[in-house]
Amino acid sequence: MSFFKRYSSFLLLVLVLFSFAIRFLWLDRSPRGLLIDEAHFGYISYSLLETGMDEHGISWPVIFKGFGDQKLPVQAYLLMPFIKLIGLNSVGVRLPSVIFGSLLVAAIYWLLREFKIKEELSLFGSLIVALSPWTFMMSRFAYEANLALLFFTLSLVFLHKVARGKSSWWGVASASLMALTWYTYIAFRPVTLLFSVAVLLFLFVSKKIKWQRVAVFGVVLVALVTPLFHPQLAASGAARFNQVGILADEGVVMAINQNRTFCDAKLPRLLCYGLWNKPLYISKTLVKRFVATYSPQFLFTTGDVQNRYQSVENFGQFYLILLPLLFLGVVGTLFKVDAQKTLNNDRLFILLGLLIAPIPSILSGEPQMVRLSPLLPFLVLLITLGVQVGWQFLATRNWQRIIGGGLTAAVILSSLPFLISFYTIHTVKYDEAYQSYLPKLFETIDSYPDEVSIYVRPFFSDPIMAYAYYRQISPSHYQENVILGKKEDSGFQHAVGLDNLIVSEEPMLNIGCRAVKENKAAYFVTNEDFKRPPIPYLYQAVSENGAMNYAYVYDTVAYASKHPELCLD
Repeated sequence: MSFFKRYSSFLLLVLVLFSFAIRFLWLDRSPRGLLIDEAHFGYISYSLLETGMDEHGISWPVIFKGFGDQKLPVQAYLLMPFIKLIGLNSVGVRLPSVIFGSLLVAAIYWLLREFKIKEELSLFGSLIVALSPWTFMMSRFAYEANLALLFFTLSLVFLHKVARGKSSWWGVASASLMALTWYTYIAFRPVTLLFSVAVLLFLFVSKKIKWQRVAVFGVVLVALVTPLFHPQLAASGAARFNQVGILADEGVVMAINQNRTFCDAKLPRLLCYGLWNKPLYISKTLVKRFVATYSPQFLFTTGDVQNRYQSVENFGQFYLILLPLLFLGVVGTLFKVDAQKTLNNDRLFILLGLLIAPIPSILSGEPQMVRLSPLLPFLVLLITLGVQVGWQFLATRNWQRIIGGGLTAAVILSSLPFLISFYTIHTVKYDEAYQSYLPKLFETIDSYPDEVSIYVRPFFSDPIMAYAYYRQISPSHYQENVILGKKEDSGFQHAVGLDNLIVSEEPMLNIGCRAVKENKAAYFVTNEDFKRPPIPYLYQAVSENGAMNYAYVYDTVAYASKHPELCLD
């Protein structure tokens, strides 16, 4: 018995524990702030614990009414015991994601072993998941996609067992976990549906499995997701897509019309309309995004440059050392050249995943790690298969061990600059993206007298919810006193007032003049530094290193009183 066969369980446990350790380290300090969705989920769970209702006063909902999307239930309810035990803070909100991200290391190992990947290579795949920037960033923050990813990966393990002719109970387990992703993160809905239908249909047509097993899987999946098609819940499925989907981009129509206008001036209209139209434009855009998903830049070198809170500068989703292995994995999958002679079923399984998993991301925008999370298991499969392909060209087992040890060391060494950069540079350099200045800002605002009206310019997302989270406002008080703004075209409403806190785009001078006339005190919170004319501020929120100024609190009455001539109107 080889070393890896003998100690595989122990080594896997070490990897899981190590993954937990690096994700849990400084969880409350790097960064000090939370993303607004993290804060919102935390406050939802806090409200459920305190009142049995969400912040809108709805008892134990299945879908949570958000301020920019409709939030699904798994994350909100899962957080409840953690917030009960730890409190409403960053550790309580993020710890479930840390745990699920650590367990993903084991789930990937089981997936690779299910595909008959050797123990040492399966452990290598687990090491990739433990240390890669993609999985680290996903599980360091409270992304509901990270929870769905664990469910999805396990469902793939069980679905593959069905493909191998195992008991129908594996189909029940797979369908149940896929259904659970529908209640966790919306991007998994089209992926699980299309992927499972494609795999099972192929297996049935090729007579690899009997129709009864397909029926069992289908009945369980449909039965579990049917409640989401209730009229009151169905809108949640399209809400986010209506905001960020490709069809919601008004710039598409403008670009097409502009090109038609220029073209029409010199060429026949039929030709111009044939070259510039929605179907063609959208098709080209989707193909471009699909190609960008698999670009070396996104996967291995630069990552997501548009959303810095999701990507550490100069690091892709995986380490560059893995790029050749991914290429070899593609070759092995397409041409069946690996020494293990990967079965046709397995090759189809991987190729379908590579085609289907990017769909939610490319429909919504440029490549982004959260929406692309269903793709992760298939890429790890490819990379480990790449090692398997490469090993067949090595003359002896000793050379395989040497190369395998070198690759392991290379991944570990590659992770060191990433982890050091994240903890010491990234979360400080981009602390504004994580709103790390908000806890102190809200603490300062809360110290002002209740009779002072605090006007907040919405230069960061949803100030009222952020305030409720950081100051742990009583949920019952929030439910009774929050003021909601007008409904937007998307159907969402943002909170615009709570007690003396008011969200407003109104200019500071208008607020000050009105306060002087009414003989009331009013402060103004903004990210604007009024240098001309210079206006003294009551408080200044700065970056963690003190180099940047993020927010100011001004006394509007003091300013308006010094310049009464500006308030004549």
